[in-house]
Amino acid sequence: MRLSVSDICFSYGKKGREILHKVTCDFPENKVTAILGPNGCGKTTMAKCINKINIPSSGDIHFGDRSIKDLERGEIAKIVGYVPQFSSAGMAGTVMEFVMLGRRQFLGWGIKDEDIQAVADVLERLNITELSDKNYSELSGGQKQKVLVARALMQDSEIYLFDEPTSNLDIKNELEIMKLARGIVDEHQKSVIMVVHDLNMALHYADYAVIMKAGNVVEHGDIKSVLTEKTIDEVYGVKTKIEDCGFVNPFV
Repeated sequence: MRLSVSDICFSYGKKGREILHKVTCDFPENKVTAILGPNGCGKTTMAKCINKINIPSSGDIHFGDRSIKDLERGEIAKIVGYVPQFSSAGMAGTVMEFVMLGRRQFLGWGIKDEDIQAVADVLERLNITELSDKNYSELSGGQKQKVLVARALMQDSEIYLFDEPTSNLDIKNELEIMKLARGIVDEHQKSVIMVVHDLNMALHYADYAVIMKAGNVVEHGDIKSVLTEKTIDEVYGVKTKIEDCGFVNPFV
C-alpha cells in the first residue's frame, strides 16, 4: 500500500512551536524506508502523525486513495503495525498476553488454539520464546523492544511503522530486527518504515530514505542516491566518506 504525506504541519498545543513545516514525501510500496535526521528534527512526530496519534493542523496523509481523516483509529490499526519508541513500564500481564493484544482484530468470540500458535510462532521468530510466561513489566528495555515488535507483527498489517526499533538492543539483536524488517518486505511483500539513527544500518538494509532536518524533509528517494556525503554534512554537520562498500566513515 502506497503512503503519501502532503503538506502536513504539526504543533504540540495551540500555541506550541511548530514541529513539522509543510512536510511532503512519499513512502513506496513493498520497500524498507528509513526516516533519517538528527535528534529533534521531527522524525517521531511524523511517525505519530502517520499512525494518527498526532493530528496535523493542516495537510493530509493518504493510504492508497484513502485520506487518514476518513479512517478511524481501529481502521488505522489494520493498516499500520506500529512499534513506539518507548514501552510502557507499567504494563501488566505476561508477554504471551501482551503480544496477543496485537491479534485482537482476529480473535472474534475468544482465543483459539490457532491464535496461541500464531503468538508462539512470532515469539520464536524473534528468538524470545523463553519470555512468553514472564511479566512484561519486569523485562529489560531491550526485551520490551522485541516484544513490542512481536505485538506489531501480530496485526498482519500492510505497513509496519517502527520508531527506533533497535533502541536498547545490542548489536546481535539489532541485526535480527533489521533482517526481520528486510524479510517483511522481501518475503511477505509488505512495506516497512523505520525511524533509524544508524546510517550504516540504513544504507545496508533500506531501499528508500526520507531525510529530515528542523521539521522539514530535505531529501527523499532511493537511499543510495539521497544519502550522500554532501547531504550528511548539510543535515548532521559531520564530514564523512562513504566507502565503496557502502560504509559511512565519519573519521575523515
